[in-house]
Amino acid sequence: MINILQKIIQERALYKHQETEDIRNMLTKRRRDMPVVDFFNKRGPICELKKASPSKGIINSSERLEDVIAEYVQGGAERFSVLTEQNHFLGNWKFLYDLKRLYPEKGFLRKDFLYTKEDIHESWLIGADAVLLIAEMLDTIQLEGLLSEAHSRGMQVLCEAHSESELERILHLEELPDAVGINSRNLVTFHVNNRIPFALKQRIPENLPVIAESGVRDAFFARLAGNAGFYGVLIGEKLMRTANRSLTVQEMFSAYERGRSERPNFFSRLMQRCRKSPDGEIIPLVKICGITNTADADISVKAGADVLGFILAQSKRQISIADLEKFTAYNVLRVAVVKDPDTELISKLRRLLVQGIIDGVQFHGNESLELVHSFGGNAYKAISLESPEEVDDDLFSPLSLYDKPKGAFNDSLGLSFDASFSVPLQGGFIAGGITPKNLESILKMFNPLLIDVASGVESSPGIKNHDKIEEIFSIMENNYG
Repeated sequence: MINILQKIIQERALYKHQETEDIRNMLTKRRRDMPVVDFFNKRGPICELKKASPSKGIINSSERLEDVIAEYVQGGAERFSVLTEQNHFLGNWKFLYDLKRLYPEKGFLRKDFLYTKEDIHESWLIGADAVLLIAEMLDTIQLEGLLSEAHSRGMQVLCEAHSESELERILHLEELPDAVGINSRNLVTFHVNNRIPFALKQRIPENLPVIAESGVRDAFFARLAGNAGFYGVLIGEKLMRTANRSLTVQEMFSAYERGRSERPNFFSRLMQRCRKSPDGEIIPLVKICGITNTADADISVKAGADVLGFILAQSKRQISIADLEKFTAYNVLRVAVVKDPDTELISKLRRLLVQGIIDGVQFHGNESLELVHSFGGNAYKAISLESPEEVDDDLFSPLSLYDKPKGAFNDSLGLSFDASFSVPLQGGFIAGGITPKNLESILKMFNPLLIDVASGVESSPGIKNHDKIEEIFSIMENNYG
């Protein structure tokens, strides 16, 4: 597998000398003549300016960035990220320099693959108010040196992580950054998992601002981020591709603020349950689905389940809405599973959420994105996958659960995902044929954030095998401690 990050770093080293010479030739006085703005003194979206990326190719190379940022400003944006890497993002340090001179009172983050103190000094010279430092490419000594250099020049630092281990290094630096960015994108493979920021955020002290980066497809993501307590969300490709940027920026800010004002939704509460193992790994959450009786609920909760699932759709494990009240005392999240509900059932589901009888809804049919989003983070979509390529078409993420196709009456065929799905399903929410026999291989193959177990722990449809439930959690204990 090509390490894209390493390729970018190697190429940057080849042109860095010329970049330094160009900056020195233009800024001969070696002084900064623009004010340094407090970049992280305001919450909300950070609007990015970039022309291309390694994963998407050319995004928008035709428009002048001066025109783009004017639309951002018209939409209410005050904080901007500018890509200056020239080979893969078609950036240039002059972009930041020119934009800062146009809007000296606005905040500008230099987003590049910086690795020397000279990089930091040059960032200050060209007008950056903050710089990005990427933990994946810098060791601890480098991080501390560059962070200290940035602070000595009055700039702030956004330190970026993608994994638990990178985050731990950042949180144990002698001098903390001004904010932590959690990137949905793996910088080695450039694969996006936009659940990662929500899972890792639980590890960060509340007094340290956290920014969700990459994978922002719509304003609803900004709403989820606001609800989960993110200080901001960095948005690039979505804004660069849109036809009406000022309106889209307004929508992003409005959605973010709406999320902040709402009580914690199901997705936020689910991610708050994420915890790490003694080895620093994220321990997958566990949902036991198809619960029909309190005895099975008792053993599931006692064993360590995070979520109980109750099937209201036609199934051998179906229960009634009236039965749901039997399970309200359990201190776990409770989900109603439905398929293509009519208007009456949708109204009932909304009432059940308000009453606290359920915490979330799992849609398992042909429901629209608009319907799922209308539940405000209190619903998600189960998606039956026939091929790995279908994951790229998932518009419901991060509110999606990946499942294998069902048989008659919505019942499992006992099939689990094979190795061909290993890359696209990394860190996902996974269901389908999970049993005590294959659980360990599934954990190693997919590194899931949540596993959904139903028929794999049954004695008969709707009746759980308590030994198998305990075996599931015994395997979890053996793998994560």
